[in-house]
Amino acid sequence: MCLVYNDDVTIATNQSPHRTDTPDAPDSAHRVRNRRGEGWRLREDLLDAADGLLDEGISPDVISLRQVARRAGVSPMAPYKHFANSQALLGEVLTHRFERFSAALCDGIATEHLTPSKARSQLETLAARYVEQGLSNLVAYHAMFDSSLVASERDDLPGVGLFATAVALISACPAPLEPHAAARMFWCGLHGIVCLPGRAALVGWDTDAELIADLVTLVAGPAS
Repeated sequence: MCLVYNDDVTIATNQSPHRTDTPDAPDSAHRVRNRRGEGWRLREDLLDAADGLLDEGISPDVISLRQVARRAGVSPMAPYKHFANSQALLGEVLTHRFERFSAALCDGIATEHLTPSKARSQLETLAARYVEQGLSNLVAYHAMFDSSLVASERDDLPGVGLFATAVALISACPAPLEPHAAARMFWCGLHGIVCLPGRAALVGWDTDAELIADLVTLVAGPAS
């Protein structure tokens, strides 16, 4: 957790699982100046540069606009043409990552004309994808879910669609709980499967596949 985000200082209040060292990222080749009217290219290059730093396991807590500018091959002041500070830049990057995360989870998932068996099967697929995606890049995952950088005032947040998908699938099953309550438990359980092994001494922990199967049974009822 951090109390301060800015371009030069990060004050940590506890130990983070994220990588917090800031090795000098290799500078991109000197960037060709955009033609008039193509300033959007600089904006996209900056977003791509920050996204690449996250891919390398560098925590957003320590990514600065200067570091992003160096990666993008532009002057240290260039990012300020599009972003007021590093929070604004990283917030947009993380929101886009959340959108890709949501799309990867829901790819091919149908919420219409469901039978209980089909709904349960898709719920299992959704859960397995969630854990796989989360574990593939824990720094980006924690940034998306633990960071205040992700915008919360939007009406079209990717998480809204994910939650609605889970509710629809659970509603088609012989669920022992009210679907919205079950969906909340579902997401909390998946978050725990991804996060807890790296943060706690675990007791009674099974494999991820076994935990996913138990979680689906808990929220959707037993398989027919």
